[in-house]
Amino acid sequence: MREPQTKEKTAERRPRKAHPASPARVEAVRLLDLFHRKWRPLSLILSDHRWRVESRDRILASELLYGTIRWEIQLDWLLSQFVHGRLGDYPLTVQNILRLGAYQVEHLRSIPDYAVVNEAVELARAFGQIRFARLVNAVLRNFLRRRKLIQWPATEAGAAEALGVRYAFQPWMVQLFLDQYGFALTEKVLASLNERPVFSLRINTKRRTPEEFVQVLGEQGIEAEPSPVLPEFVRIRGTLGPVWGLPGFSEGEFFVQDESAGIVAHLAEPQGPFIDVCSAPGGKLSHIRQLLGDDLFLIASDLHASRLELVKDNFRRLRLKPPAFVQADGRRLPFRRGEQFLLDVPCSGLGVIRKNPDIKLRRTPEEISELVEIQKNLLEEAAKLLPPGGVIIYSTCTINREENQGVVEKFLSGHRDFSPVAISGWEEIRQPGSPWLEILPVGTPLDGAFVAKVRKRSV
Repeated sequence: MREPQTKEKTAERRPRKAHPASPARVEAVRLLDLFHRKWRPLSLILSDHRWRVESRDRILASELLYGTIRWEIQLDWLLSQFVHGRLGDYPLTVQNILRLGAYQVEHLRSIPDYAVVNEAVELARAFGQIRFARLVNAVLRNFLRRRKLIQWPATEAGAAEALGVRYAFQPWMVQLFLDQYGFALTEKVLASLNERPVFSLRINTKRRTPEEFVQVLGEQGIEAEPSPVLPEFVRIRGTLGPVWGLPGFSEGEFFVQDESAGIVAHLAEPQGPFIDVCSAPGGKLSHIRQLLGDDLFLIASDLHASRLELVKDNFRRLRLKPPAFVQADGRRLPFRRGEQFLLDVPCSGLGVIRKNPDIKLRRTPEEISELVEIQKNLLEEAAKLLPPGGVIIYSTCTINREENQGVVEKFLSGHRDFSPVAISGWEEIRQPGSPWLEILPVGTPLDGAFVAKVRKRSV
């Protein structure tokens, strides 16, 4: 795993205003520096620090930021062949300027080579790295001259390492996929996780139909189409942009949610209390309210009060009847019983890398081991409170089978009074031959996901 940069001062380095570096590139480098110094999820970095460019520059800045992070492991391998010593020995800002340049050369063919080099040199000057400007110029020009001659690692010498460089994944992560899916499917998974994400919206059908909403978006110049997977969803074609800028946001006409996550609500049954143990931000629970109506008794539970506030805000914006709110640790629930439990458990997120490419860099094997223990404990706690005939829906946004089938099957082997509920349908997007719903992000724009449903047998 890569470690956050700690050699330099952690204060944010501000660009000097006297040099004509592209605003979009300046912003991308600024946020890359912040990400590497703070080593937190990129979504939280953007939430805390906001964009500092106009909307016309934000599209390019976002492409550069997400693309550079998505391909960073590969870019570092490429650059290592053209720098003296280790890339990590240079100042962080210089590393990120080089990564940004290499990303544009290798993956954004629409930008002329001379413009990439010139902008990189200007960035070095703008960020006060004048003494490295000549190095930036030399490294990128040398890369441009010799990139066609680069010898990529051969899979015969080590499949995990070779695929890791080719698709920009940590070798341990590639090995995990190889062990679970084999070489051919793993390569498809890696390639698909590098694709640009498709965003979908769940339409609040209590306020508007999906077809009406597609028309409204079209009037704003935003192309969208109804989902072929779930009738209440629409897919956005192209860049989503700030969600608060979409028509109908303030009026609660939609919720940003992937279709794979939307399947969960279709498995819920109309019996309560229905307890969502890891509820925030409330997408699945609000979807259940939308589908099953106001009479179902819902409880939103989460470990942190601030996270429950997100659930409250989303129910309020969507104009839906709110659930009861209970702050609690899902491993020590304060309830006497619940007819249904939704366990949308904390997971490694390996199925949502398209939308969150920083997971490639930040996730560690040790974290996955810790997450598996949490997942098992959440399942055990919910099972204690379930009466005969009650249901647990277990879901993740990972494609790591240890966190998915592994957790559920281990639970069932130790609980003979529980049995799996076969999930039918969605054959075009699921892996075959299982009672569970396993979605790999291959041949579909949906996020990778897993859903299992188990029922406690009646006496």
